[in-house]
Amino acid sequence: MTLKNQVRGGIKWASISMIATRAARLITTVFLARLLAPEVFGLVAITNVTVELIRMLSEFGFGTAYVQRHYSCLEDDRRAANTIFWIGAFTNVSLYLAATAATPLIVSYFQAPEAAPLLRVLFLSLLLSIVGAVPRLDLQKRLQFKSLSLCEISQVCVYTVVAISLAFADAGAWSIIVGDLTSKVVVSVLLFRAAKWRPRFIFDGIIARELFNYGKFIWAFALLSGFGDAMDKLFVGRFYSAADLGVYSMAFVLIMFPVANISGIVNRVTFPLFSKLNHDSEDLREVFRRALAHVAILAFPASIGILAVGPLVVSVLLSPKWLPTIPLMNILTFYGLALALSSITGPVFQAIGKPNTLFYTSILHHATKLALLFALQHRGLTGICFAVLIPMITSSFIAFILVIRYLDLSPMNLCMSLLRPAFAAGLMFFAVRILLPIFEAAESIPKSIELAIAVAVGITVYLGASAATNRSTYQELLESVGAILRGREAA
Repeated sequence: MTLKNQVRGGIKWASISMIATRAARLITTVFLARLLAPEVFGLVAITNVTVELIRMLSEFGFGTAYVQRHYSCLEDDRRAANTIFWIGAFTNVSLYLAATAATPLIVSYFQAPEAAPLLRVLFLSLLLSIVGAVPRLDLQKRLQFKSLSLCEISQVCVYTVVAISLAFADAGAWSIIVGDLTSKVVVSVLLFRAAKWRPRFIFDGIIARELFNYGKFIWAFALLSGFGDAMDKLFVGRFYSAADLGVYSMAFVLIMFPVANISGIVNRVTFPLFSKLNHDSEDLREVFRRALAHVAILAFPASIGILAVGPLVVSVLLSPKWLPTIPLMNILTFYGLALALSSITGPVFQAIGKPNTLFYTSILHHATKLALLFALQHRGLTGICFAVLIPMITSSFIAFILVIRYLDLSPMNLCMSLLRPAFAAGLMFFAVRILLPIFEAAESIPKSIELAIAVAVGITVYLGASAATNRSTYQELLESVGAILRGREAA
């Protein structure tokens, strides 16, 4: 199979997995939001942010380095995989013991003693990750996205069934915690079987040092990004109520659903592809330009569409107790857009061997965010949202400037790749917003019908505007999608 076919197949299955799993997660969250109170989601947010921060300590950048590195023989590849496995096993067991012992301190910081038993159970996921970590890397490196995607879809299906069933049984926060842990058990076993990889008692210090020398900046970047991304939740969890944290987390879930699919697919597929093209500057420039154009033509309508119909989405999908999410969504929508567009820059820095660039730009991003969190904390949750948004826009702009410099790209061409879909999305926004007063005047129309009409009108206007102003990219995207779905190469 050619590299092009591998990439198209990867995009196909990564897209299927990303959209299916995130859609299932969103549907599950909607059901749970109707059954559970915002305070419950706040407690779950405390446990999730804690476990994710601890999990980031365990990787050391070895995973990214392993995917990027090309070994001359299969035996060296196996030695590297086993080295990563044993380092991960030792680290995760140590972190599990330390985290369990530190639980009283964690719940004391959040002033939420009721989160303690939830944390102790969810910390078990650190042990489960030992099983599936290397098999996941192996499948990703070999571009076996079909197997990886089927494992992930199975995981979210198990989570949906268990979480909703327990929520109906009035299990409260345990419905989400047990559902999450059960799904991680399932996916760890499935990944282990799919990769057909088995650990051996092999450890190579030289390989470990080589992987760490490359991956240390990636690890530092991941740590900094992880703690930086969690700062807002740590602030809200500390200085606001659990209900406020639940509302804030729900706003993020709603605005991130469309753009996270885009950025997730981009990061999963482009990094292995860019790594294979890192010695061919011309091909890398062309692939980057096309990828950015395709991301933009999807990201703008997804984000601006949420901005246009946000109040209807909350009214139809959730319940009145979640109305405080609407003003937060209006701000965070632009955060999601900037994240989706800039998601393509990270794989470039990694592929061309400049992971330190990610680290240094991340320092600036999160230092700015921390300063703004302190400065805007007194303005409530909207202040927290602006403290998150401003650094994202700033760091995204810097990342694009650096990519233009490293790849010797034309700034005008990249700007046009963004301006055309932005214009079409703007027309879509105004078309939908013109409808809303009409809906309010016609009180007999159900909110669900209003949402369906607004979405249909928005899609129609955007597609029409895109066909008129961005025809070549629009057709190229359609041809690429069609080729991917048919499993063939496009021209």
